[in-house]
Amino acid sequence: MKKLVTSLCMLSSLLLANEASNLMSIGIQTSTGTTNRTFENTTGSRDESFDLKSYKILVGKDFAIYGTDAQTSRFYLAYKYNDLDSDIFGSYNTFSLGYQENMDYLPLLNTQNHKILPLIGLELGYATADNGFSEDAFSSEFNAGLVYQFYNMELSLAYTYNYVSWNNSDARDDFNNNQVSLGFTYKIMTGDQ
Repeated sequence: MKKLVTSLCMLSSLLLANEASNLMSIGIQTSTGTTNRTFENTTGSRDESFDLKSYKILVGKDFAIYGTDAQTSRFYLAYKYNDLDSDIFGSYNTFSLGYQENMDYLPLLNTQNHKILPLIGLELGYATADNGFSEDAFSSEFNAGLVYQFYNMELSLAYTYNYVSWNNSDARDDFNNNQVSLGFTYKIMTGDQ
């Protein structure tokens, strides 16, 4: 887990310092849905379900990966606070490196100042529990939905699937999260156009 964190930090530093991009993104996101927990050890197994609300902040840079002028590919760092409706678990935090592709080549609406585009995204990172119910965990997340771009801002609506595998040596303890998320992103020009 320490190697994963170190690798993510090194890669994120290189991406955020890359001078090939002149757009910086700052975003917030709120999500609501459910967590399905699978717990299994030598004495048996059980499945549980909890309501889940999440709040995310992200900082990233936008790139033009596919040889066009449109900087629609984003690498970012994200922090996410996850509030479980459970007296046992309480809440946990995730820290991740993410990639989001706003599909400028498949527009649903395309005018000078307004666009509606499909989006897909992927995050890899780790999670920590607030109340110490488990060790740290591997976390992965997939997003798919729509983004509305207007001027230097974005509104997104997406389905989010998040998998968290807690590092318990004597048991399998997995979270499968299904959520609907709403996000807002503001893009800042950091250099010459």
